[in-house]
Amino acid sequence: MNKPFVVLLIGLLITCAFYAHGQAIDYEKMGDSLVNAKNYDKAAESYSKAINANKRNKALLPKLYDNHAQCQIELKNFTDAVDDDNEAIKIDSLYADAYWNRAAAYFFSGHVRESIADYSKAILLFPGDKLRLSLLYDNIGVNEIALQNYELAIDNFNSSITANGQNGAAYWHRAIAYNALGNYQQAVDDYSTATFFFQDNLALLAKIYNSRALAREKINKSWDAINDLSMAIQLKPSDPDLYWRRGLAYEKHGDYQLAIDDYKHLIPIYINDKLNAALLYENCAVNENNLHQTAKAFSDVNKAIELFPQRGHLYWIRGVAYGDSGECARAIDDYNKALPFYKNDKTTLAIFYNNIAANEFIINQNKKALNHCNAAIELLPIFWQPVFTRARLYLKLNEKELALKDFNKVMALDPTKQSAEYVFAQFYTGNAGLAVSTMQKKFLASSNIDLPADYYTMACLLSLMNRAAESNIYLKKALDLGYLKKFVALDDRLDNIRKTDDYIAIMTEPTIKKAAGQ
Repeated sequence: MNKPFVVLLIGLLITCAFYAHGQAIDYEKMGDSLVNAKNYDKAAESYSKAINANKRNKALLPKLYDNHAQCQIELKNFTDAVDDDNEAIKIDSLYADAYWNRAAAYFFSGHVRESIADYSKAILLFPGDKLRLSLLYDNIGVNEIALQNYELAIDNFNSSITANGQNGAAYWHRAIAYNALGNYQQAVDDYSTATFFFQDNLALLAKIYNSRALAREKINKSWDAINDLSMAIQLKPSDPDLYWRRGLAYEKHGDYQLAIDDYKHLIPIYINDKLNAALLYENCAVNENNLHQTAKAFSDVNKAIELFPQRGHLYWIRGVAYGDSGECARAIDDYNKALPFYKNDKTTLAIFYNNIAANEFIINQNKKALNHCNAAIELLPIFWQPVFTRARLYLKLNEKELALKDFNKVMALDPTKQSAEYVFAQFYTGNAGLAVSTMQKKFLASSNIDLPADYYTMACLLSLMNRAAESNIYLKKALDLGYLKKFVALDDRLDNIRKTDDYIAIMTEPTIKKAAGQ
């Protein structure tokens, strides 16, 4: 009786053991299938059952714990993942994948140094496996970037690329490190190489083009940067940040209308986000001011103020628009509204005081204008514009020696040697021929965006020289490109041509605005 029972018992035990091991194998396979289906919750449950069924299987357990850890990483349970791989390593201290996945869990949970240590251990366990070594060095490099150890990061990316020159991610990541170090051309080169490896991943390719655009902007290749952003937009047209970035790039490049177009494209997207909608209207207004599209600038900046009245910069922008349209008192009022927002910013305060003074000069508030010029100069002694405005005030007040002193100071302070203030300073110090020559040279180098202001400067200069016919030609060009007649009517530098037939005809005929350069 006992023997058969024992035999049967042994048979039962054997059957049970086989059955349990069979279940473990099934649970492992089930877990693998669920991982492939990205059902990480259920996969983790299957691996847990496999672990429980194989507590004595030292050969299989490290793999099961590590598989479970991978699921926890996908589920963002990073502490649990570390615990799983700790168990795997306790059982098999040479189980390389456990170090690799624990390193990933450490990285995602912010334990970067621990992550680097584990990746370094994993490297020792994959001798001769160039593909894995390339990935591991790349991962260490990413960790070093997180620690801002950019030189060390580059060393690791170099090792990654040496192990496998087809690892596109390593070029991308090395570009990020080069960019952080200010080595922008090297960053551009690496971003360019990286693009070849991500042709099938449009979202990542868009990111690379976006990043390369940033690097190109740093080395003043603004048009190349714009092209990169346009490529990124083609790849990912739903990303509003790309349009915003391209708008800023167009603005920096002087393509103001294209910048406006990008900002206008975004406004419906942010219509329920008051701050961002206000910023977009603001950006439109800035560019419209640059194009002398004053009515549009007023419309957009007023919409921005309605959305976000506590943003001081908006009053600055509207002040510029008022000044350009000859509404000097309103311009002064808006600059005064903006002042409190910049009370600790000396440079901006100096700009405001200069702009206020320039408008006060036009409406003959001479004492106030002089005080504001002095305030601007005290805040920013290298700022030549308020020195120029003060010089003109001295002329108006018949203080010729003081005016001459300031005009000479303008020429000494202006490093460009071609600003409107510099040109007029040349004229007022007795060098009219040099002033005209300076403007003529500037026309040859002018971009289209500078032409309206340059034409207007030349019109005023020639008027002061009593060259009425030529002055009127340039005045018409400036008006055609957006200068407003109300502003022109207030500028005393044009007094010498006001009674000419050409001036009267220009100021009374309808203005047909043209694009700069036409």
